Amino acid sequence: MRAASSQRPRLSYSSTRIARERLPLIVTHDKDVEAVSTLVHAGQVAATMQVVLPPWGGGPQPGVVVRGTTRLAWMSLAAPVPDDSRRVI
Repeated sequence: MRAASSQRPRLSYSSTRIARERLPLIVTHDKDVEAVSTLVHAGQVAATMQVVLPPWGGGPQPGVVVRGTTRLAWMSLAAPVPDDSRRVI
């Protein structure tokens, strides 16, 4: 049986989280790159893959540089979320 970890799980990036971050945002972890890739394909963020130098040191590594949140993402963040009573099925 594993001991309970006191660390919180890492949250991957979402359009809401990226909208709150200081840009350009550089992501290098596999789960973060995958999450940003999904947002790029959905038209939510503008990003490019580049070789980056991590701010904590080390050698060059592949990463994704998020340059901004698209208008589509801002519109979806501002859209009201319907409650269940008004949901159309």
